[in-house]
Amino acid sequence: WKVKSNDPDCSFSEEDFAGDKALYSFIKTMIEMNRHEDFLCNFSSRALSELYDRMPGYKCRIGCGLHFGWAIEGAIGSNKKIDASYISPHVNMSETLEGLTKEYGVSILMSEPFYDLLSPQAAAGCRKVDVIETSESQPMGI
Repeated sequence: WKVKSNDPDCSFSEEDFAGDKALYSFIKTMIEMNRHEDFLCNFSSRALSELYDRMPGYKCRIGCGLHFGWAIEGAIGSNKKIDASYISPHVNMSETLEGLTKEYGVSILMSEPFYDLLSPQAAAGCRKVDVIETSESQPMGI
């Protein structure tokens, strides 16, 4: 998935920075969500007023868990509606990381396997916040 940058015989291709691109897309999504929060809360003015009365200071937020690994894609549903579903322990790890964003009070958490895909420039803007252990994995930095 990623070419080692210290190999003199390699020329970089589009796949070289897939981790950087994935991180960039999530960051860009979060920036756009913050800029257009009024669009995300596309309720009637009455419903929006009731929401703010019930929950003063309400803000729409999203948490992202970034992990790297394999997954199996399959179609689930009925004759009238079909959705894609992804099954894998790696998908479960992304879901776990997404859930942990609330506990850590951050928008993005990434696993060490995902971090290892980042270019040195992108990795320089990241820091390790903890080491977690789930029932499916060995201790892993996030």
